[in-house]
Amino acid sequence: KYTIVLKNNCVFSLINRFINLFYAENINKNLSCLKDKLGKKIFSDKITIIEDPTNDSYVGKRLFDDEGTKTFYKEIVKNGVFKTQLYDNKNAIKDNKESTGNSFGVRNMILEKGNISYENIVKKCKNGLLIDDIQGLHAGLNEITGDFSLQAQGYEIKDGKQAKAVKLIILTSNVFEIFSNVVDVCDDLEINSVIGGAPSLLINNISISGSKKEE
Repeated sequence: KYTIVLKNNCVFSLINRFINLFYAENINKNLSCLKDKLGKKIFSDKITIIEDPTNDSYVGKRLFDDEGTKTFYKEIVKNGVFKTQLYDNKNAIKDNKESTGNSFGVRNMILEKGNISYENIVKKCKNGLLIDDIQGLHAGLNEITGDFSLQAQGYEIKDGKQAKAVKLIILTSNVFEIFSNVVDVCDDLEINSVIGGAPSLLINNISISGSKKEE
């Protein structure tokens, strides 16, 4: 297994793909691996994921959802603990809860940044892999188990420095594993779209296979 630096664009792509796991509708229908996980620790305590749709600083500002419910700041995951299920009106009524204003999905969903620079997170990795591209998210993630297997590419990290490119590698993990094994969170938060953004992550003990070095 490898220590990896997962670049911010890849982190966001992964989070954006599995945001459906946090919806109460999917949880109640047993279509999410987060069934019975509310209030429990699911990720590393370094992981906090918020939704901040009313924030002027981000491009996804939206004051009301499609049903006219006011949106608001919420902590979806706080220091690794699953804090908030996402609701529209229909599913909120079923659970005797208030809608969280998420009938349209999410806006300004942010994995909060850390304090370490990208350069220093690569140095901290020492020897491992930098992954800057992942493919196959639409077909490669099982939302019920959280398992995924994705084609990826990037670079070797040797002695804390980016080295030779690698391609045709397969990243095999699980939503719980990859975000529980986070060692550090970079300060390079990148907002990718109205949906939100993420920083790069340093992650231990991740299975990689099929690597091929580019000469």
